[in-house]
Amino acid sequence: MKLNTYELQPNNTSQKSFYKKAIVHETDNKIELQSYQTIVITINKDKRTIMKTWNNYSATTMKHVSEFLHQIIGYSIGKAVWDKLKAHEEYSIDEFIKIYEGVYAW
Repeated sequence: MKLNTYELQPNNTSQKSFYKKAIVHETDNKIELQSYQTIVITINKDKRTIMKTWNNYSATTMKHVSEFLHQIIGYSIGKAVWDKLKAHEEYSIDEFIKIYEGVYAW
């Protein structure tokens, strides 16, 4: 299984860089986001699932997570959605979108 590691680029924000604090690890079936020294969220490409792997919150890590998810699945999230996700529980993309829409419903 080949591992591709690269720095997350802030494409959807005015920020110029994450200064090597947000690293993406990608294999054939998984994409993981490392914020600082911690893997915080994982996407399983085969199962099409998302799993929050860190149960804490920081504003900077949330910026990393939001950018990562926007680039991978097209959804930027904030603390309200992050708090709804249970750590170490897999959510299908459809389940994730329902949580997202429930939080951001007009």
